[in-house]
Amino acid sequence: MDETSYKKGYKYITVVYDMDKNRVIWVHEGNGYDIFSKFCRLLTPEERACIEIVAGDGASWIDSCCKEFFPNATRCIDFFHVTQWINKALDEVRINTATKAKQDYKKLKDEYIKTEKEAAIAIEKSRQLYFDTLKELEQMPRRGRPSEHKKELIAFVEEYEATQTPTDLASKKRGRPKNIQLSQEHEASLKSLSDKLGTFKGAKFALGHNPENCTDNQIEKLQLIRNNYPDLYRAYQLKESLRLILHMKDYEQAYIELVRWIDDAKCSNLTPMKQLAEKIQTIHLKNIMNAIKYQANSAKSESTNTTIKGFINLARGFKKISNMIALIYLKCSDIVIPLRNRPIPSKDYLASTCTCHC
Repeated sequence: MDETSYKKGYKYITVVYDMDKNRVIWVHEGNGYDIFSKFCRLLTPEERACIEIVAGDGASWIDSCCKEFFPNATRCIDFFHVTQWINKALDEVRINTATKAKQDYKKLKDEYIKTEKEAAIAIEKSRQLYFDTLKELEQMPRRGRPSEHKKELIAFVEEYEATQTPTDLASKKRGRPKNIQLSQEHEASLKSLSDKLGTFKGAKFALGHNPENCTDNQIEKLQLIRNNYPDLYRAYQLKESLRLILHMKDYEQAYIELVRWIDDAKCSNLTPMKQLAEKIQTIHLKNIMNAIKYQANSAKSESTNTTIKGFINLARGFKKISNMIALIYLKCSDIVIPLRNRPIPSKDYLASTCTCHC
């Protein structure tokens, strides 16, 4: 079973599929335990006992319905949703890493600006003191033996003039200093960080693609991430490891690798990965292993959801929800409507294809 949105504002429908025959057998507006339990109560005890596998996402209300209505069924989690979880965790790591890198860049730039401002203020104070000293020397008498104070003033003027260029000495403008100009060393340091920040441009697509499907530019982007941001690349490696585990056929080896992956994710010091590992270990480990063992998933239901959304877009919406449900039954189930220009199906055919909603 699966749920799909049909309208903005969290409007959902619950769709139940027959995985063996790849057909829709039940549709209802809404989602959750109360809605899915309505379908379960439509089945007889014999029909419930015959159901062997229930595949869906990780919603807890699906687990509750399985325990209550399908005692012989094995609960499986679709690999598509597990991949969604790891991609979401990877994207959170990417956003956190990019945010921290931008904050570090801004903090370093502010420190450099502050340092340059303090240096400019100190230079301006020395310059002002130089002109004040010259003015004071002009007011002092020129005849007679100079006093110790005058000697100190002359020494300061000579020392200051030795460190300045003739152009700086010729300019007697005072007041607020000009715009702060960073030194070449500080500019080079900021440019290096700015180039590293450019690594995040297009990184979401490179990290989300499988390695075998990456373009040359995306491979180069992954290499830059590996060199500049090892934590983000570590999250990417965890994502790829989990993806490979989900495609394994050997149940025992897959269990060993999944437990090892959980331990690695917990030791990664990456909060989103640690949270996902805890979620899988405490809630979904058994259901994921069931999906690996029986190779059961809801991939066909996801493709049918795409078809349903195509109907909705083509119709530009429906005035009544019942009209949309009727169209889903017509297009995605095995209902046969006898028409004049079509042969009428036999009773045996109708009996063999009858479902619970008939």
